[in-house]
Amino acid sequence: MLAGFVGVASGNIILDGEDIQHLPPYRREMGLVFQSYALFPHMTVAENIAFGLQMRRQPREAIASRVAELLDLVKLTGYEARLPRQLSGGQQQRVALARAIAIDPKVLLLDEPLSNLDASLRQQVAHEIRLLQKARGLTTIMVTHDQLEAMSMADRLVVMRNGRIEQAGTQRDLYERPASSFVASFIGGSNIVEGDLDGAMFRAVEAEPVRLASTYAPQPACRLALRPERIVMAPSAGHAGGPGVTGTIELATYLGATSEYLVRIGPDRRLVVRSSVGADHRAGERVFLRWSAQDERVFDSQDRVVAPAVKAASAQLAVSTGRS
Repeated sequence: MLAGFVGVASGNIILDGEDIQHLPPYRREMGLVFQSYALFPHMTVAENIAFGLQMRRQPREAIASRVAELLDLVKLTGYEARLPRQLSGGQQQRVALARAIAIDPKVLLLDEPLSNLDASLRQQVAHEIRLLQKARGLTTIMVTHDQLEAMSMADRLVVMRNGRIEQAGTQRDLYERPASSFVASFIGGSNIVEGDLDGAMFRAVEAEPVRLASTYAPQPACRLALRPERIVMAPSAGHAGGPGVTGTIELATYLGATSEYLVRIGPDRRLVVRSSVGADHRAGERVFLRWSAQDERVFDSQDRVVAPAVKAASAQLAVSTGRS
């Protein structure tokens, strides 16, 4: 819809104060990098980059100068005579980027720009795109299903589900204060446990009861979201009755900077826990999992945030005091 390839059923698309829905794609001043790059296979690198400028009937000397500038910008000087099939995936991606920004677009659109790259190339190309976007001051909209890409490349995130916006904000907003369990699981990843809520006790489905760090009003069919890296793991002895839950480590995996543990808290319920390298736990060990009040997030049956009852009472008291 932004590029003009699909019609808009409702609403408006405003660019620099102007509704652009009536404009054809070639007049919207947008650069588009397709998921598959969509380079012209019969054209060289230089010809691909120059295509948009030629369509705008730019002078030949200006086109040559612009192509040379962009080749240097995307670090492909010396590759101008090669065809796309002679390039690696990362090089093709950079050609597609150079072609998209050659026309000095008002907005750069990226359609899953890293999905076709090997894992070893993704971070490198992600950094190059980000640096390029910053250096050129380009307003950029990127679509991705990879939450790590979203976290590392964006200034502002918009999480969508079934065509509707679930939440919009900065990485910190969405990570620390997810508005739904969908956002909590999509951005950063969370353990999602289903159950019924009664005060400080969360009665999980097919799992040990979980004693929460805060107290809540009773709620049926809730979801508890816990970040794996915010869970603290300790030997189970001596923690009876405290906030948290007891479980058994089923799998311990060393990942270099962290260790990841799969902890069974019920017959068919497991939590993922990530700890610093200093932690040394083994499979079969009984452990107690705990977390702070600000690190637990509870959602009701409509997937809305459930606020702690203690906070709600404090707020009500403050209002009453103000009136008096």
